[in-house]
Amino acid sequence: MTSTNPPSTPVSRSKTAALARTIDLVTKGYHFYCTGQCPARRLPALLRKFHERYNIGCSPAQRLTRKQKGLANAALVVFLPQWDASEDGADANNSGDASDSCLASQEETAQASDPAPRKASVQRHAGSVEDAVRDMPADVQVEWLLLVTKGTGAAHEQEQLCDVTDKQRLVFCRYELVRHSARGKAAWTWRRTRAEMGDLFALLEEQLKRRHVSSVALTLARIARQPGFAGVREQSWRLCQFARQHGYDGELPYLYFVQKVAHGERCLLQDRRGRLTQGAEARFFGLAG
Repeated sequence: MTSTNPPSTPVSRSKTAALARTIDLVTKGYHFYCTGQCPARRLPALLRKFHERYNIGCSPAQRLTRKQKGLANAALVVFLPQWDASEDGADANNSGDASDSCLASQEETAQASDPAPRKASVQRHAGSVEDAVRDMPADVQVEWLLLVTKGTGAAHEQEQLCDVTDKQRLVFCRYELVRHSARGKAAWTWRRTRAEMGDLFALLEEQLKRRHVSSVALTLARIARQPGFAGVREQSWRLCQFARQHGYDGELPYLYFVQKVAHGERCLLQDRRGRLTQGAEARFFGLAG
């Protein structure tokens, strides 16, 4: 028997998309997590492994059934950097980060949609992930975040999971997840870490002290292009006001809002021969943990 909805999972090509997907999952009860990195070339194997172990490719209906049985659901957030082989050795690890380690590049905007994929794109077929990472340099790293709901199952048994509500905050793609007040209600948002903000204040202070007006303008513009979540925007405004209060009289950049953004293009979770993964074949209909 075959299914009309084979297992799949989104692969995000921008930090904004990956961070937005994380918030969406956390608000749905995916409060337990672990994070990691892997070489981009190993991403297909990583996706297969997590689906075989934790069923990350389950459909919404399957997730509801699992929840009713007391089983934990798992989802994987993946940030696969953009990379173009024609850019003569471009460093994909800097996709989303500027030459300064504390700044994001022009690609990390908070516009309404994901940036258009370059040559290596993720399409809606099983071999697309392999295609996307095949020509990437060996040192290109993928950042991943495994999110799990409460319940029983292999994820809680085999992984050392943290809780997003604990004092130690979730940090992913160099941003930390926090709660803030929105229209009188608590909501989740992202913000820069304290260390990152310290670096930015120090950078602006040095540029202002030396009266490098063009450098200050460039720094503020890059700050403004970082993902425009509420927490990030509030920090960006503080940095702009810091520059203004310390003598910068140039035009301040517009701070983008994150609008509804696609979480990424879905890829089917199949093995190298184009079949459903072993976990999917065994559990696609039985919904075992």
